[in-house]
Amino acid sequence: MTQRSVGRGRSFGSRRKLGALAGLFALVAAGCAKASDKQQNGLRPAGKGARDIYHLFMPFVVIAVLVGLGVMFATVYFAIKYRERPGNENPRQVHGNTKLEITWTILPALIMIVMAVFTVDLIWNQAGSHPGSLHVTVTGKQWWWEFDYTNNTGKQVFTANELHIPAGRYIDFSLRSDNVIHSFWIPSLNGKKDVMPGHLNTMWVKADASDAGKVFYGQCVEYCGLSHADMRLKVFVDSPADFQKWYQSQLPGWTPTEVATFNKWNSTYQCSGCHYIKGVDATTDKAVEKGTMPIDFGPNLTHLDERTTFASAKYQLTRDNLWQWIYDAPAHRAGEFGKPNECPKRGANGAVHTDKDPCHVGMPSFKNDPVEPMSPDTAKQIADFLLGIPKQ
Repeated sequence: MTQRSVGRGRSFGSRRKLGALAGLFALVAAGCAKASDKQQNGLRPAGKGARDIYHLFMPFVVIAVLVGLGVMFATVYFAIKYRERPGNENPRQVHGNTKLEITWTILPALIMIVMAVFTVDLIWNQAGSHPGSLHVTVTGKQWWWEFDYTNNTGKQVFTANELHIPAGRYIDFSLRSDNVIHSFWIPSLNGKKDVMPGHLNTMWVKADASDAGKVFYGQCVEYCGLSHADMRLKVFVDSPADFQKWYQSQLPGWTPTEVATFNKWNSTYQCSGCHYIKGVDATTDKAVEKGTMPIDFGPNLTHLDERTTFASAKYQLTRDNLWQWIYDAPAHRAGEFGKPNECPKRGANGAVHTDKDPCHVGMPSFKNDPVEPMSPDTAKQIADFLLGIPKQ
């Protein structure tokens, strides 16, 4: 053996050891996670859809474990029994056992057929709509979720990233995307479903009545761009009465006084060019309510103060977090243009969007705005206004 081949062997052995150590470290780190950090857990179902999946999944796990242990035991047993010994360097050669080979071919096939039957049955049970359900249209954006409640009172309610549902009632989702492929998943309530442009998918959830008052978490599980990992959502399970209170609270728009106060910033930074705000423009409000004008860009800001998070549910909705986001959002999140969440800068006419280069993702940096740079004090004033904090 040459010195070079010996060196290669040692290098390969070192890499194997490093790989094993890295895998062991990852396993230990995962096992040390606190229970409070496990916000998404499909092994703790809290609704019918997730429970049906769990009850199908666990028998499969038991079968897989038993088969795996059997294979491992047989491997070790035969490796020891038929190991090389003095005078037994060349064991007796056989051409196989026909009965045994037929058995280990048919048995796995039967197991797979049984698994397929129950899996297909569950897929069919998970499809379709339900009488008396609440319908919500889910739109995957880059990178946040829009929820459109369309049939609760005949009026539309739009919200972003935080979903309110009544406990004990079926929620039928229509899933759509206006950009790329996403995947919608709330592990504690049901399985995942792709959200695709040009194709409408459906799914449903039904939280248990005992889950009223609880909060569950979900996220996009299909890589959809540079902020994919931050595309989260929260689900608030309300009692039926609390859900109606929440829904009614989302219907009013801003008062003329609030609109007038907001317009002193809106006229400069064109917030309503990306964000829908009910009460700013009556014609737009009617079109949105009828469904003839979709909300194309940023989240609905009308009732931002009633949410607990913002920016795809990544940040807690606090004054400090909000004003810093308004002031310089690109510094806080990755985006689509090669730099952190940076939209094309506004032109000399003050327009953010153009036909050739529309800003469909993220917020621009108003700190570095070429038309009128925003001061930290202005950002704080806007945050205070959106949060309903009285001016000091």
